[in-house]
Amino acid sequence: NHYPNRDELEVFKIKAKTISPEGFMTHGTAEKAIHNSVSNEVKLIGKALITREPVDPNKVANGKKTPVYFTGEYLNIQTDQEKISSNMPINVKQGNNQFTANNLNYDNKTGVINLGNGVRVTLAGKTK
Repeated sequence: NHYPNRDELEVFKIKAKTISPEGFMTHGTAEKAIHNSVSNEVKLIGKALITREPVDPNKVANGKKTPVYFTGEYLNIQTDQEKISSNMPINVKQGNNQFTANNLNYDNKTGVINLGNGVRVTLAGKTK
């Protein structure tokens, strides 16, 4: 659906994929997506999932080889700033490490994840 008064496009049962110049593939799925006319913001609503992983793990810097999964009922993506945020409960998983919180602000350029309120963390240590 296109809403001219808001200049937004609404898509149901969305599946999207992008590949960055740095060699990362990002997949996004949700029950619904709302995309603004400027093409710099996408809101994923309902069973939202964003996966970020290297296209070729052998060609990326250390520490960025393991896919990262963001899941929640609402994820706001600012494509031009490479940021993901949510004001609803969120789950972030990378390898066996898992983080849950009541909200999220993630900056892909800096790699910093700010989790707010109700944070729970499960870290998988290395065994010898």
